[in-house]
Amino acid sequence: MKKMLFAVAMMAAIVGCSKENSPIEEDNRVEESARITLNVAPSPSVVTRAAGSGHGVQSDDNYVKTLDVFVFASDGKLDTYKKFDNVGTSLGGLQLTTKTGSKKIHVIANSHISSWTGVTTLTEFEKKVSNLKSEGLKSFTMTGSTDAQISAASNITVTVNRLASRIKLNSIKTSFAGTPYAGKTLSNVKVYLTNAYGTKSFMTGENPSSPLVLNKNALVVSDTSGFSMNAAIAEVLKAPVGDAGETNPHYFYCYENLVAAETSAVKFTRLVIQGDLDGTTYYYPIQINRENYGYVASNGHKGVRRNTSYTYNVVINRPGSLSPSEDITLGTISLSVSVANWTNAGDANINF
Repeated sequence: MKKMLFAVAMMAAIVGCSKENSPIEEDNRVEESARITLNVAPSPSVVTRAAGSGHGVQSDDNYVKTLDVFVFASDGKLDTYKKFDNVGTSLGGLQLTTKTGSKKIHVIANSHISSWTGVTTLTEFEKKVSNLKSEGLKSFTMTGSTDAQISAASNITVTVNRLASRIKLNSIKTSFAGTPYAGKTLSNVKVYLTNAYGTKSFMTGENPSSPLVLNKNALVVSDTSGFSMNAAIAEVLKAPVGDAGETNPHYFYCYENLVAAETSAVKFTRLVIQGDLDGTTYYYPIQINRENYGYVASNGHKGVRRNTSYTYNVVINRPGSLSPSEDITLGTISLSVSVANWTNAGDANINF
């Protein structure tokens, strides 16, 4: 599974001392100043075959509106910070001035944070978290870091990856022919994610101490508002679903959830299809990338991983469960699944 999205190549060359673009005062450490040159470009190996109205467009997925660069010294104090605006998808020659020596470099694309005032140490930086509701087309948050020894003619590469994961419902249809439900449709259909993580640490990519979890075990209408993207975690389909099917793709987004096992407090992220059939509301919850729900061993992970795209084609054969947190029984739906690092990397056909 390829993890590279953007390569941030940095070349340091010793130049005259400058305080420009640094948010803190120079101290008395004996260090020479250095100018770092950054070249930002999408990796040529990253392509996607996904297509949709506004979604799955690789040039948009790769777009960088803002690029925040933090250079921390070995003692955890911030040496240099600089923000670049309207970087686009490929732009070289970005420069900032810092000091030589051992550094920790953090790069954030599309942070959606207007001011980093007060962040002068790694400890303060670690407290800053992303927000899923701020994610949007042409502004997906991407993070990366590296330890580097800054000196004359240094060459440094930082790999940045999206924090978000994409879940695509590529198609949905019923298969009621020859059953007591022949000729009936699934009406009032809603599709949504449950147990979707909505915050992550910019520094580590992990959950903060009190993570935001959206749609805990069920659709929570208030959790679905305030997103930059319409229908980012929930969507109401415009028409009933029958045997002819709904073939317009629907895209949903959340942050990483690789929890090994469910507990009363921690749950898998699910893609839930809800609809009315013969006067009863049924639910079809799919544990994303879990065993019996589209898990492919070659993917190397279970659950929802950052910067990864999961695609589902769903066939509903019979009534589902009576709760969005109640697992469906075998024979309820049929799935074909592809899992990708924002591109196609493997397929699985599953029958329930």
